[in-house]
Amino acid sequence: MSVRVGWGQGPKRRDVSATPEPIRIGYCLSLTGPVADNSRSARLAHDIWREDVNGRGGLLVKTTLGPLLNGFVNYEYWVPVPKRMFPSVQEMLNTYQARANDSGVDLLGHYMAPLAYAQMQVVAQAVKATGGFDDASLSAYARGATFHTVMGDIRFGVNGEWSEPRVLQVQFQGISGHDVGQFRNGSRQIVVSPPNFVSGGFRFPYAEAFSAGQTG
Repeated sequence: MSVRVGWGQGPKRRDVSATPEPIRIGYCLSLTGPVADNSRSARLAHDIWREDVNGRGGLLVKTTLGPLLNGFVNYEYWVPVPKRMFPSVQEMLNTYQARANDSGVDLLGHYMAPLAYAQMQVVAQAVKATGGFDDASLSAYARGATFHTVMGDIRFGVNGEWSEPRVLQVQFQGISGHDVGQFRNGSRQIVVSPPNFVSGGFRFPYAEAFSAGQTG
């Protein structure tokens, strides 16, 4: 069985796999012998599920799992919490979201769109400042410059790393149902790290965090 898997949100996406090939799910069914009738029935149901999921663009983890994500911690590059609402980021996302449905991509774009846009802003500013595409000149400039982007002001260290941690650790909290709309603000993905971007409290242990999510 081959199923396309993606982490984004939305009912319509054409390419959700991180690789060009679908993920293959293997399992055993007894298609001969005394339980063959039951197994063939199960196989038909599985095939119907596979066709339905792939027909809707693949297995979209956030909206598919819904409340099962409560208490789970994952990384993100950007989420719509107050400390991440940098100048122009919402304007950029409004443009992205207006085109996303027809393009068959993640409807919200929170995970990748701000980062990808900021990357191009960094390149454009470096090229403009150095007057060309010379690698050495661009590298030297990038190590000392401050870049103004939709991800905020960005500086790089001597080894090319971000001068301050920017990858977010978020905990899913309060998810109910499978509607994509609940992910439009930062109320369901709480930033718990790094400290300067924290948007709420970390719930633990996991069993209690999960139970709290189920009861709202």
